[in-house]
Amino acid sequence: GSSNNTYTLTFAGEGNEWTAQADNYSVTASVGTLTVKEQTIVPGDDNEMQVIAPENVTYNGKDQKQAPVVKDGDRTLVENKDYTLSYSKDVKNAGVVTITITGTGNYSGETSCTYNILQKDVTVTTETASKVYDGTPLTAGGKVEGIIEGETYEFVVTGSQTDKGSSNNTYTLTF
Repeated sequence: GSSNNTYTLTFAGEGNEWTAQADNYSVTASVGTLTVKEQTIVPGDDNEMQVIAPENVTYNGKDQKQAPVVKDGDRTLVENKDYTLSYSKDVKNAGVVTITITGTGNYSGETSCTYNILQKDVTVTTETASKVYDGTPLTAGGKVEGIIEGETYEFVVTGSQTDKGSSNNTYTLTF
């Protein structure tokens, strides 16, 4: 914003050490304007703005809106006072999330940063089994570990060995 630059001019008075007398001067004022311009939120060579992207996170089945740290020199800016944030559509599933930072108040402009929602590790284990030949297929079970509670999937162990020999105990996993 801007405002008039004000001043105080004090001439000699009682208990005052100045010797200028108001009666000896005709004062013409030329009052200037003080203007503070918005600082751009966009980091660049002409400012000390810094946007620190959030750390990557692992998929957990919930929305994960991570906030960046926005700094002007040593001062950490405040969300919803100095800037607002908006996120790309999907902040739940594995992939890249783009955050748009828009300056407000004393800050203007727009910049962005990203973070990743990483895939969650899942472990599939099929059992090992053996038997003496009897003409019937040998099968064994298995398990899936790491799926988020409440999410559904289909897991079928498909491995089978009837004749003498060995084979991998295979499976299908359908999300």
